[in-house]
Parts: sequence; structure tokens; C-alpha cells
Amino acid sequence: MPKNILIVDDDEALRRIYSRIFGGTGNALTLAGGADEARALLASASYDLMITDYELGDGKGTELIETVRAAVDGGGKIIMISGSLETAELDRLAERYRLSGCFSKPFNLEALLNTVNEALA
Repeated sequence: MPKNILIVDDDEALRRIYSRIFGGTGNALTLAGGADEARALLASASYDLMITDYELGDGKGTELIETVRAAVDGGGKIIMISGSLETAELDRLAERYRLSGCFSKPFNLEALLNTVNEALA
């Protein structure tokens, strides 16, 4: 059964890359260009996995994580990607928010795909 994936990134080029990466996986993919758009999508649909950038033009990925955690009673599978945080800070966020994974840009595509597959299993 297809899974619903929400990807949030304010970089249009990266959204196109994510679309190519995940478009052929048999899952339903929804792309959001920022925190406001993602909040609207989260209010109207449920997702099996959210992949979010940390720095969004109109907010932070951690704000979206808190929205998902509140809506899903502490649950929800989430992966965070950041080009601005050091590995140690990403590790702290992963522990604090119980993330399925954290990646620094540029990320290893195979590692990201493996993490996505594990989160959706």
C-alpha cells in the first residue's frame, strides 16, 4: 500500500530533486515550499513520513515537527535535513524530537533512501 510522504523545502531545485528521487517509489508524494504551506497541508491530510529542511524561508523545521507531534499525539515519522547545522546539533535535535533520521547537506542519497525505507516499513 502506498505511503504518504510530505517533503518541505524552500529550495525549488531541491524539491525537483526530491520529486525525481521519490516520484518512482510507488508512494504518494506531496511537496511544500515552506512552513506555512506545510502547516496547511498537515491540517488537511495525514502523512506517514515528513522530510523537512531545518531552515525554511518562513520558519524552522522544528516548528513543523512540533505541529506533527501535537497532531499525532507524539507520533509521526520525521527526517530532518540541514545545510546550516553541525552534526552534533543535528544529533541533539534527533534525540530531542525522536527523529527517524537527520542529514547534513550535501547528504548521501543511498543513506537517505535507506532511512526513508526503514521509517516507512
